[in-house]
Parts: sequence; structure tokens; C-alpha cells
Amino acid sequence: VSSRSSSPTLVPPAELTATGLPRHQFGLVFMGPTAVNLPFGDGRLCVGGAANGIFRFPVQDSGAAGAIGVGPGIIAGTAAFTGGIAPGTSWRFQAWFRDPAGPCGDAFNTSNAVEALFAR
Repeated sequence: VSSRSSSPTLVPPAELTATGLPRHQFGLVFMGPTAVNLPFGDGRLCVGGAANGIFRFPVQDSGAAGAIGVGPGIIAGTAAFTGGIAPGTSWRFQAWFRDPAGPCGDAFNTSNAVEALFAR
């Protein structure tokens, strides 16, 4: 997952993109407030939830480019999520995607994760 913003802190319009995914497979970006390091499918789960869990952005098709993403509008997209993005908070983002030919045979994998501090 990579991020793009006009400053070191994510302020609208921030965008997150996961690239290098298998082509034409379903995937989604999710976010949570904590860091974890757990085996998960053919990869590692790096994003953990809190009392209200994790927030999942809508499912997407990776298309011919093998990429999915969110933004601009990440903050507005989480408005319905209890405890969503508030100024001055840090969130971790990661992508989950179908990977039928994955190395361990679990049929899904995860991207790396990024942490973002949202400006006040």
C-alpha cells in the first residue's frame, strides 16, 4: 500500500493504493487503530481493531492493472464508522485480496501496511 498526499500528514485529498495484486481479483482496503503481526492467509495481518473492530472500504476488482485503492475522501468515507477518523489520530491501512495462485495455497493474501497521522 502506498499513500499520496500534499503533506507528511494525510489531509484531503489523500489517496491509498495497493499495486502488484493479481489481475482481475476482488480485494478491499481496511483500516484500524492498532498494529498487529499475525499470520493471515498467504501473508501477515498488520492492522488491528479496537472495541469497534476494523473499518472495511468497499470491495473492488483489481482490474487489468492489478491495483485497488481509496480516496480522495478517506475521512468522509469513514463518517458512519463509530470512532472513525478524527483530527490528530493515527490509523493503519492494509489491503486484502484474492490470490488463487498464492504461494501457500490459502487463496488470499495481504499487502504491506501504512500508518497515517491525520492532521488537526
